[in-house]
Amino acid sequence: MFLFSALLAFSSSPSFPSALPTPEEALNGWIALWDGTITDWEVGPGWKTSPGGRLVMANSKAGPRCRLGGGEWKLRTVTTPGKRSELKVVWRQDEGEKLIGTWKAEEPKTEISFRTPTGKHGVICLEGANLEIVSLWHKPDRTEELIEGKGLSGWKLVPGKKSKAFTTPEGWIRIQDGPGDLQTENTYADFVAQLTLRTGGKHLNSGFFFRAIPGEQWQGYEAQIRNEFTPDTYRAYSIDSFDAKSHQPTGKIEVKSTAVDYGSGAIYRRMPARSPAAQDNEWFTLTVSAIGREICTWVQGQPQVVWKDNRPENANARQGFRAKAGVFGIQGHDPTTLIDFRSLRVLKLD
Repeated sequence: MFLFSALLAFSSSPSFPSALPTPEEALNGWIALWDGTITDWEVGPGWKTSPGGRLVMANSKAGPRCRLGGGEWKLRTVTTPGKRSELKVVWRQDEGEKLIGTWKAEEPKTEISFRTPTGKHGVICLEGANLEIVSLWHKPDRTEELIEGKGLSGWKLVPGKKSKAFTTPEGWIRIQDGPGDLQTENTYADFVAQLTLRTGGKHLNSGFFFRAIPGEQWQGYEAQIRNEFTPDTYRAYSIDSFDAKSHQPTGKIEVKSTAVDYGSGAIYRRMPARSPAAQDNEWFTLTVSAIGREICTWVQGQPQVVWKDNRPENANARQGFRAKAGVFGIQGHDPTTLIDFRSLRVLKLD
């Protein structure tokens, strides 16, 4: 069932920025599935983006391509004046669809809250008419906390490297110097993870590794941490492309981004981040969803990467697609590394 109420916080004409969580909301775990572009959505005939950055619904199905697990959702809508608005929300899983709820709009501006089940992953699918989507947010369930209240329990440094790791008086993990790699003792395959972190200097370089090989430095997928972007100056990143069925190489594609060295939220060497969302010396969240070949990231609740790893299978994610569980790793990149990690919350979906 939907829980809905009038959305009093909206102005009379919601615009693109209202699609994104505030910094406080992002630190509380909220991420945006709609950010003003249908690039990351699968949409049926007739769906479009309005000049104000809203998603205009048509009489067909649409939804974000990011696969996620259970958690809370907030959907903010504006109705079409003079027309009856209807909406159906479905949780689409590999084994079929589950109806979350149906709703008929009575108010011009409305917030709808609902939950998806914790157990398995899926994607949200919307169907309806005479509605405009202003924002769609998700707050993932967390079944494990790996830092807050635990310090370095469950973590170990790859031996023989230069990085140092210790627990601060506040209970955070601090990584200093490099190169080095602080890894979890447990392993994870499919998951949604949210880190809360703070870089301690300008444009510091680090990374969050996943499905990584235990005991080996930086041998996994890497969600990049580097808050350096150049406004209005775009770089061309050459990205290897692979066929989705045969997994054979099909050449390269060019992706343009203002990110320097792929940017925070990138999947390093695979796909650059979309936009600047975090500041050095300030707390921010990095969210990673890795389910099968589908990997999505958010920084401060803002979408950065939606990428499907179509490479041939390989035991090392730096060389090809790895589905097998691996450790999480926090990178000490170089002698200037100084980064605090306040929490790492994980929803395991293996």
